Amino acid sequence: MKSWKVLIGVMVLALALIAAACNSDPTATTRPTAAPTNTAVPPTATAVPPTLAPGETPQPTATSRPPTATPRPTATSAPTQPPPETDFFEGKTIRIIVGSVPGGGYDFFSRIVAKHMPQYIPGKPSMIIQNMPGAGGLIGNNFLYNSAKPDGLTISPIHMELMGQALVKGPGVQLDFANFEYLGHIQQSKPNCAITTEAEGNITSFEDLIGGPEIPMGAFASTTFFVDLLNEAFGTNLKNVSGYGGTGDMFIAVEQGEVHGFCGYPASSIVGARPEWISSGYVNPFILFSLAGPDEIIPDTPVFDEFEDLTTPAYMEVFRALTIPYAVFRPFGAPPGTPEDRVLVLRDAFWKTMNDPDFISDAERVGRPVNPLPYDQFIAALMAGMQVSDEALAIIRPLYE
Repeated sequence: MKSWKVLIGVMVLALALIAAACNSDPTATTRPTAAPTNTAVPPTATAVPPTLAPGETPQPTATSRPPTATPRPTATSAPTQPPPETDFFEGKTIRIIVGSVPGGGYDFFSRIVAKHMPQYIPGKPSMIIQNMPGAGGLIGNNFLYNSAKPDGLTISPIHMELMGQALVKGPGVQLDFANFEYLGHIQQSKPNCAITTEAEGNITSFEDLIGGPEIPMGAFASTTFFVDLLNEAFGTNLKNVSGYGGTGDMFIAVEQGEVHGFCGYPASSIVGARPEWISSGYVNPFILFSLAGPDEIIPDTPVFDEFEDLTTPAYMEVFRALTIPYAVFRPFGAPPGTPEDRVLVLRDAFWKTMNDPDFISDAERVGRPVNPLPYDQFIAALMAGMQVSDEALAIIRPLYE
């Protein structure tokens, strides 16, 4: 009898243990520890400064604000729903690597992104700016691609002007545009080439530049292709003067008469940095690179394809291919390999930032429009820009050798 009681007791205990196991959550796992805060931020990294970047001045009147190119998207059209909120970003610092000196468009937008985006990230991390200028943004973007830890705590504006250079794997290119973890973009841009009233000769149109006098043009490693292509395709006599750390430095060179023109800026960026240049007639855009018609700020500036009869179809394909990146301008991205759940959180927060009224106001107050495409349209256009013919690549390649 005693042995039967022992046996029954053992069976009851076993059944209790089985029941407890069945009631537990089979998917539950120990929560991983949060990734350590990125401590690699050099001492030059700075806290988010005031809204206006150095050299930026507000528009003189509200009526001079450039209109957006397309209806502003609504927050309800966010491209991807983020996963359930986690506490990964709580107490962390996100570093924004800016591939140019303070004073230009990339720096300006990075600073207002850092000001407004944290509120939309679960845990509300802080954001800091680290300027890493050089090679037209290539140094900063190479760093993001190869050296930044892919943990969601380092992001950067991607310099789309580098697209042609990346297509042909030009000198110094250590990245593939297709592999960044993109968050979205800020603008649909229409860059132009412009000269000042100090340029030699009585230049009143693009045709006057064909076979005309030599004109020194301020440039970066990422924008010299504009001048080189115009010279090759149309016979202009423009001369690249490069080596500037960023827009701020180059615009000072314009004011000092070191150069008499520049390429690669949309009118909104020129107005944002120097409100009086275009309105006073000191700077005169002479050709526009756009796949979506004229720029409403400078509606009389001719679009490049109006001159297709003056060159070859292959050159026109090159102009179109190198214009596409500007239609998806100022994208932000994270390093390849960043965990998908963190990318989705950042992507959702970035889209909400683009629709934040205060963010939009900060940008438009200095003449910089905010008009992004929804993520799926943005990424489709970006990938399409990487598809070019062998004939076009043969023209592009020497531009970066």
